[in-house]
Amino acid sequence: FLVAQAGIMFADSLVTIQTGLLSGFTRSTVLIIEGSTADIWVASNKLVHFELTDPILYEQVDRAQQVAGVERAEGLMLASGRWRPSDGESSPLRVIGFEPDGLLTPGTLVQGSFSALKEPYTVMVDQSRLGSLKVRQVGDSAKVDALPAKIGAIITGTQSIVASTFVFASLTTANTYATAGFSSRLSCQVRPDNNVNCTTLYEKARSPAPVVEAPTPRPISGTD
Repeated sequence: FLVAQAGIMFADSLVTIQTGLLSGFTRSTVLIIEGSTADIWVASNKLVHFELTDPILYEQVDRAQQVAGVERAEGLMLASGRWRPSDGESSPLRVIGFEPDGLLTPGTLVQGSFSALKEPYTVMVDQSRLGSLKVRQVGDSAKVDALPAKIGAIITGTQSIVASTFVFASLTTANTYATAGFSSRLSCQVRPDNNVNCTTLYEKARSPAPVVEAPTPRPISGTD
């Protein structure tokens, strides 16, 4: 009987631990949404979760702003990149672009200020990832891919357990990180109502093919 009771208690403990892990994973994925004062989030109908969704055009922000009853509409940008510290290995990250003085106030501020993100190439990171990013305080710097990144603020309570490291930046800086290495061109179409609809298209810049020098021919002499 005692052995049976011990087995039941062990199984019950496993269920409790697994339920706690699932709850923790789920809550960590919505920390950024909970840190926003926005009443409504607009996303693609292909949305699976916060990080897995199709992008929508930035003009949707203007359309949302024109809806009656909407006081303010802002854009949020998600991009991928690699964090490259001055010493140590690079690591994958998610760049989140937002308005520093807007509706999104991610986490709790520990060091620095949100207004510091208005400076070019200035980012904000979660305190829990300082060790993996090889930085310790405000003012430290590294690179996002090939572009500079300076720590302007440190926060806590935003990092998802199941995601790559979050790096927050202004929309302008985030867009610069996301489009680095791309070329852009403007595509315009005239709609039936005689209005012009223009879209900026980004293409990955192709590196030139390496030049391979042909070997110098040399005479070969010999007998079969």
